[in-house]
Amino acid sequence: MNPSFTAPEVNSNTTFALNLIVNDGFQNSAADTVYIEVLDLYHTQNNSEPTVTRLWQNYPNPLQNSTQIGFSLSEAGFVSLEVYNIKGEKVVTLVRETLARNSYEISWNALSSQNQPLPNGIYLYKLSTPEKIISKKMIIMQ
Repeated sequence: MNPSFTAPEVNSNTTFALNLIVNDGFQNSAADTVYIEVLDLYHTQNNSEPTVTRLWQNYPNPLQNSTQIGFSLSEAGFVSLEVYNIKGEKVVTLVRETLARNSYEISWNALSSQNQPLPNGIYLYKLSTPEKIISKKMIIMQ
């Protein structure tokens, strides 16, 4: 079974309720209401080019083995995406190149630049572009 849900007219900064009914196939079921808060939409509509430079929350967070970090660029330029520990020490550079105006998704395996597993804790990831610098928090829990 592959459940799916499509919500028409979902916009950033909105909340909607989803009523879930789960059936185990043996006449047992449970129901609950889940409230979903949409903080930011990841993909641009109709595959158009992004109009705003954004950095999205990594997923999954907390992460164990790997995570996805998405961002969009409203203009082409030199970009860096770096991860820092809570002490402010850079642990790895994920992107350091000139990129076109587009949306991107980077997969990261929670390893340092020396290819060593990072300890559990809070980390910051920072996107630097000619237009702005944006950072977000993530948690590693191995």
